[in-house]
Amino acid sequence: HLLFYALAALATAVFVYGMVLRWRFWSSGWREARDGGFDLGLVLGRVLANTSFFRRDPLGGLTHMLIMWGFVLLFIGTVLSTLDHWFVPFLKGDVYLVYASVLDLAGIVLMAGVVLAYLRRFVWKRGRMQTVERDHVVLGLLFFLALTGFLVEGFRLDAAPPPWAEPSPVGMWIAAVSDRSVTEALNAHQAWWWIHATASLFLVAYFPFSKFAHVFAAGVNLTLEGMRSTSFLTLEEREALKSDFSFRHLVMMDACTQCDRCTAVCPSHAAGEPLSPRGVVDETGHFARAKAGFGLLPHPKP
Repeated sequence: HLLFYALAALATAVFVYGMVLRWRFWSSGWREARDGGFDLGLVLGRVLANTSFFRRDPLGGLTHMLIMWGFVLLFIGTVLSTLDHWFVPFLKGDVYLVYASVLDLAGIVLMAGVVLAYLRRFVWKRGRMQTVERDHVVLGLLFFLALTGFLVEGFRLDAAPPPWAEPSPVGMWIAAVSDRSVTEALNAHQAWWWIHATASLFLVAYFPFSKFAHVFAAGVNLTLEGMRSTSFLTLEEREALKSDFSFRHLVMMDACTQCDRCTAVCPSHAAGEPLSPRGVVDETGHFARAKAGFGLLPHPKP
C-alpha cells in the first residue's frame, strides 16, 4: 500500500507540474477581447457529442468518440471504485451489476477505438497522415491499459468465482480459459494488478507532456470560442504587445493533435503545392514553445 500511494503521489506531482507549465505557456500570450457570454450548447455539442469530428470525416469522428467515451467511462469507474472502497460502500446488488457491465463495455469500446485508429492511420489513409513515435505511445498505452484491466479482472474472477452471474463477459472468458489453481490465479492477479497500476500512474504523469494535453486545451479553446473571443487588434495595439501570440493562439497550438484533417481539405495541398496547414501549426507551436522557454512540452520540431 505504501509503495502504491508513494508512486501515486509522485505521478500526481509530475502531472500538476506539467499542467502548471501548460498554463504558464498559455498565459505568456496576450489576452483577447470577449464579445459575448459563454455558449454552453456549443461546448457541450462539440465536446460531448463530437459533432465537429464527424464533419467530412465520419470514420475519424467514430474513432475519436470510441476512444474518448471508453476512456471517460473507465476513468469514472475508477473514481467510483475509489469512493466505494474508502468512503461509502455502494457498489453492490443491482448497482454493481450495472457498474460491472458498463465498465466491461467501456473497455471493449476503448480497445475497438484504438484498433480503428491504427487501421485508419496505417491502412485506409496510409501515407496521408503523419505519424511519429508519440502517436504510438499514446495509442499503445490506451490499448495496454484496457487489456491489462481485463486481465486483472479475469484472474480475480478465476481465483474467487462469484456466486452470482457476473455481468463481465470479457473477465469471465479470461477466467474460463485461464483454468489455474487458486494460488496461481491469485499470483497472476497480483502481478497484473501491479503492471496495470504502474501503467496507469505512468499515464497520469505523462498526460500533460503528451498529445493527451489536447483534452484540456481543446476544452479551453472551445470555451473561448463559445465566449466569442477575438484576436483582432488595431495596429497601435499590436505594436505595443511584447508577445507574438495571444492566449488563445497558444491554447489552439496545444489543442492541435496533428490529425492532418486541415491538410486533407487544403486546396493548395490537393493541387500539389508544398503546403501543409498542419505543418504550419506544428512549426509555429514549436517556435512559440521554444521562444517562451517551455521545451519540456510536447510536439517537438519534426
